[in-house]
Amino acid sequence: MKVHVCMSVRGALNWNKAELKRNARAMSDKDGNPMTPDAVRSALMDELAQGHEVIPLGECDNFDFKTGCKGHEDKDSNAVGEGRGTPRTSQPLGSAGGGK
Repeated sequence: MKVHVCMSVRGALNWNKAELKRNARAMSDKDGNPMTPDAVRSALMDELAQGHEVIPLGECDNFDFKTGCKGHEDKDSNAVGEGRGTPRTSQPLGSAGGGK
């Protein structure tokens, strides 16, 4: 079974200023534009206000915003390295896509 990674919204809101600045470089808005640390914090607060405890770090069509990826069956259970590593695509922060 393959499982996608997710990020804790509350955990990210606990980042200090240096961590937030460093991690904001890897995040984009709905239009694909880089986000400022203040914009990241605001988007995370919006996610929390929607009841989202975790957000996906990539595309996932079986995602629960309370618990994360519910898992996906592997096409070839004998494939070496399948499902490991970084996500293939990045989901814009605040897009709330890919789940229920």
